[in-house]
Amino acid sequence: MTNAYETESSPWDVIVPFSAHGIEIEQFQMTCVESDGTETKRCESDLCMDDCSDDTCMKGCNNNSYGVFCTDINSDDNSIEPPCRTLEFGFDRFSSYLSDDSDDIAAENSLEPAKFRIFEDTNTSFQVYYNPVYVPVGNVPSWIESGLIFFGGRRWYFVLNSAFGNTNASQLTASIQSAFSNSSNITWVSDAVDIVSLMEIKTPLGLQWYRPDIDDITTTLPLPDNSRLVGTKPICAFCDNNTNPCRHEGVCNSTDGTCACVHKTSGSLCMTIPSGNEHCDLFFNTAEFYYDGGDCCQATCYNSIPGCGGGGLEDIDSAFGENNTNVGGKAHPNCIDPKMVQISIELYRKGKGIEVGIELECNTDTILHLPFEFFDRNSSVINGTQTMLVEDGSDCLLRIGLNDARLEIGRVSVDFKYKVCLGESCENSSTLSESTNDTLYLDGNIRHFRSEFLVSSFWEILSSSSNSDLLRDINSPQGKAIRFESKEGYSHQQNIQLLQRHALLVLSYANGDFLFRDDLGVENRNECEFPLYITCRDGMVTGLDLSNQQVNGSIPSEISLLTTLEHLLLSENSMGGSIPPEIRSLTNLKILDIQSNKFTGKIPDEIGELIKLTHLDLSYNDFHGSIPDSIGELKYLRYLVIESCTLNGTIPHSVGNLTSLVELDLENNFLTGPIPDLSRLTDLVELDLENNALSEFDPESLVPLTKLVTVVVKDNPNIIYIVTVGHELCKKIHFTFYVDCEFNAKHTGDCLNYCNKTQCGDQSVCFNSSSTKGQL
Repeated sequence: MTNAYETESSPWDVIVPFSAHGIEIEQFQMTCVESDGTETKRCESDLCMDDCSDDTCMKGCNNNSYGVFCTDINSDDNSIEPPCRTLEFGFDRFSSYLSDDSDDIAAENSLEPAKFRIFEDTNTSFQVYYNPVYVPVGNVPSWIESGLIFFGGRRWYFVLNSAFGNTNASQLTASIQSAFSNSSNITWVSDAVDIVSLMEIKTPLGLQWYRPDIDDITTTLPLPDNSRLVGTKPICAFCDNNTNPCRHEGVCNSTDGTCACVHKTSGSLCMTIPSGNEHCDLFFNTAEFYYDGGDCCQATCYNSIPGCGGGGLEDIDSAFGENNTNVGGKAHPNCIDPKMVQISIELYRKGKGIEVGIELECNTDTILHLPFEFFDRNSSVINGTQTMLVEDGSDCLLRIGLNDARLEIGRVSVDFKYKVCLGESCENSSTLSESTNDTLYLDGNIRHFRSEFLVSSFWEILSSSSNSDLLRDINSPQGKAIRFESKEGYSHQQNIQLLQRHALLVLSYANGDFLFRDDLGVENRNECEFPLYITCRDGMVTGLDLSNQQVNGSIPSEISLLTTLEHLLLSENSMGGSIPPEIRSLTNLKILDIQSNKFTGKIPDEIGELIKLTHLDLSYNDFHGSIPDSIGELKYLRYLVIESCTLNGTIPHSVGNLTSLVELDLENNFLTGPIPDLSRLTDLVELDLENNALSEFDPESLVPLTKLVTVVVKDNPNIIYIVTVGHELCKKIHFTFYVDCEFNAKHTGDCLNYCNKTQCGDQSVCFNSSSTKGQL
């Protein structure tokens, strides 16, 4: 439905019953096929199959002309894009979810792409909907020999096994008619092509293909089944210097549309680059081509043949500032991939008559090899630096041999040293290895240096936070962590996130690898994706809960890197060792619970620097020494529980400064001396000092503590409880005063009844009337 006399420019609508309005059909427009003699609507009689007497070409076009008006694709009219003469399908590039159809399986197993040309017969371009039909060309697999591709007015259709053939127009007509009448003959269906005007020449280039919807019976030609993707798209395999040039500096033959390829490329348009050919091709050694697909670096060369990159190494005649064109060395001089890590080896030798041989292996691959004959033994001094790139996270082995004939006559001193560093020099950079007496041993006339070291881009960051010797140790938690980080590639992280990750990995490796339990997939996940152990806020770890996780290890010093940590819960495990002083860095920590473990050593003074701490539970561990005086600095501390820890010494007077304290539990230790003045702890509810060796206690100091409910001071034999009838403590509601019944019973029999009640009240206060010191 459209307005009269405006059929060509007006949109069309679908009539909606009982409505005054229609629904516009998108991408639909009428085109006048009667030529008006203008430049844009004029047919040429020599291009039409008929005589063009009425200025139309309704029966089709001759060669090289297509569309309603048989536009010549060789004309200079740039407004008409000619169809590609040769299509190429790379059937080896299928997606992983092909159907089980035999045609797809055959296509998937095909190693060579298949080409299709525009069909021409008796100087006539065979067309469907004014567009060319493509048939196989060249050497194609047998299963595709009778295939064809045609345009169905909205989509392109792929028939891999046409019913009647494709060698002449008659066969082609029958095959296409069969496809139109029986959709089961259609093998693949393309995406839809937007139709704006029949003047356009359609192209299948760049369209996605699918298996047909076998359940669709509403159309003659089937719709695609979007769930059954065919993972290949055609390219135009006919080169043209303007519209479809040969790739990678290939030269196009405009006559037959073929490319003369250079740089060892191949394919119709020289698109296949020579990656994985065991040689570093310098033309492709750029980021655009992923550094020749990795061929130029030993670590990234994925060829199945061991020693990728020309037998693993390329010839070099210069190293350490020395040149030797007669006896060359081996290396990877063209490895420039920025994912690699640069290292440098500084070499110094003084004295003639000493030959030097060097070999560097990283992850068991040879990176550098210089034979003894490479260096001039008659040179007085060798002093140079050689840089190279190796894989991040590599475990490297450097072997240096010194062949000195003078050893035969007893001259054994050698003025020689080396150093391996990160970066292009050893100046102001981390040292990975260097010559020491520990790395030297003698075998005949040859002195050998052998050194193992780790190469990591994180070294500069982590070495300032972890012990360098431990980072180098492949068996230490720190060494395991830096190797894991380097190999898994966390270089994109901010430094603070990298340090956080490192701390968790070290803690995990030091405690049974808890991050690697239960297939958590730590290799591919952020640490904040482990709700079982870790809580985060804005990507930073705020909580770590390993309570009752059968963890047996220790707290490494790297715990200090978790600076955003607010909760550290390690209770009920078998962790040991001492609390590292580096814990002082956890200044955001609010809860520290490590009770029921096997921690030893002293409670560090640095614990007083955890200024935001509200809960501290160190109970049931094997600490020794006294409670640090610095604990009095924790002004926000509400719960202090250090029960059963074999502590000795006195309760520090600074405990009296913990004015926010609600619970103070120091029972079952060996604490001595007086109980300090607690009169300022006005929020205190529970005080438990049971089973110590405390000697003095003044109940008067507890009178101002109006919230106090429970006091336990029994099993302190030296304490005398001085409380009289009507004492303020006895007037407290719900107040319980646990006394030492056994001790008191030995002195006053009439107190036993009170001890059983364990309550303070007017009727059950016992005292010794004959003494100024009563016994409660």
